[in-house]
Amino acid sequence: TEKAGFDLLPAAGWLLLRIKRHGTVEPARLAEVAPVPLQVINEAARQLEGRGLVRRVGVQMVLTEPGAEAVVKLAQAREDSLAELLGDWWGPDRPTDLVALVSELTAETSGSSKERPHSPEPKRDHAARHPRRAE
Repeated sequence: TEKAGFDLLPAAGWLLLRIKRHGTVEPARLAEVAPVPLQVINEAARQLEGRGLVRRVGVQMVLTEPGAEAVVKLAQAREDSLAELLGDWWGPDRPTDLVALVSELTAETSGSSKERPHSPEPKRDHAARHPRRAE
C-alpha cells in the first residue's frame, strides 16, 4: 500500500482488492473463508470506512468512488512490483505476451484468498546486523 501512495494496513489494501474482485464483501463471512482473522479484517474495514474508501450496505461492504480509484493505484503498484521482479525482461522490447501475463497475475492475485496480509514489520538495517569485517 505504501508503494501506491497510501498509508493503509496491509489487510486494508487486501480488503480493497478483495471487494473489487467480488463486488461486495461481508467481513464476518470473509473471516470464515480466508486465512485472515476476523479481528484483522475488522480493523482493516474500520480503517477503510474511516477514510471513505468503502461504505456499508447492510452487512456488506462496497467500494466508494475514492475506493475504486485507490484500487486502480494498488493494482498498478502491484504490477510495478512484478515488473521489478522481472528485471531486464521488463524493458521496452518486452514481448506483449509478458505484458498480458503480468496483467493477468496482478488480477489473479489481487484480493486472493491465498494472500495473507500481515502487520507491517519494521524496516531492518542489515548493515548493523552484519558488520563488515576488516580486511
